[in-house]
Amino acid sequence: MSLLEVKNLSIEFETDAGPLQASDQVSFSVEEGEILGVVGESGCGKSVSNMGLLKLIPQPPGKIKSGEAIFKGKDLLQMSSSELREVRGAEIGVIFQEPMTALSPLQKIGKQLAEALSYHKKLVKKDAKEEVKKWLHKVGIGDVDKRVKNYPFQFSGGMRQRVMIAGTLMLEPDLIIADEPTTALDVTIQAQIFDILKKMKADKTAVILITHDMGVVWEMCDRVIVMYASQVVEEGPVKEIFTNPQHPYTRGLMNAVPGVAEKGERLASIPGSVPSPLNYPKGCRFADRCPLADDSCRVKMPSLDVINDSHKVRCIKADKEVHNA
Repeated sequence: MSLLEVKNLSIEFETDAGPLQASDQVSFSVEEGEILGVVGESGCGKSVSNMGLLKLIPQPPGKIKSGEAIFKGKDLLQMSSSELREVRGAEIGVIFQEPMTALSPLQKIGKQLAEALSYHKKLVKKDAKEEVKKWLHKVGIGDVDKRVKNYPFQFSGGMRQRVMIAGTLMLEPDLIIADEPTTALDVTIQAQIFDILKKMKADKTAVILITHDMGVVWEMCDRVIVMYASQVVEEGPVKEIFTNPQHPYTRGLMNAVPGVAEKGERLASIPGSVPSPLNYPKGCRFADRCPLADDSCRVKMPSLDVINDSHKVRCIKADKEVHNA
């Protein structure tokens, strides 16, 4: 049984222009000790689909239209606010893309993190303070005795990101949702954070890693799902997706990864633009940007089908062996 199984998750936002479809029938699973990568262009639904699992989207204007999120046998989407408070942090940790949304500007860093330990781990004040110092040191923050007495505004953006990472990892949750966790960090600190995540993976902690960096996916992840225009368009083991991408959008992402280019050669890009989530087309949402598309692609939405083993793709042009998974 999967640690987390998400089925047909759909999320909308009410806007002045009408309902905006942010997540459309998204399904995926995460196993214990697995790192699942989630990739795609900005606005494709990566973050909102995962934040919606813990109801961390504003409601209203956001609304979970349908779906299930079965975590350790219980549906997160059916939990009350008090039940979710017990799950957030202790069982499912979140590393937000913007640390200032997760840190109170009114409390010192040390007190904020210690309170989480006292609440979820039932540590006494003294032990909680020492645990906070230990984790701040682990994520590369120096002079921790001084730093725990600072407020968030006294830290740089990268240091605030490290504080938030420490605050999530120190609770040792079963699942971590990491939304671009190391964007503001230099490569040395990135390597330290990823090393910590790998050690936690060895202890059966699962990670959903939301990122734009395909190099990070290759280095860190076991499986990957590719999202486009609020849908999952391809899913499979990392090695399979990298060596045998089937969806034209996935191929476009792979071709756009910077490599060793000839002098004067331009980086590859995907032509066109993402359709508006206020008015998605009837057929394949990538059709207007796809070099393989014909009239049949614009008639009916393709389903997410299995092509081999656990490799799935949403494309009628793919070489499919088994259908309608």
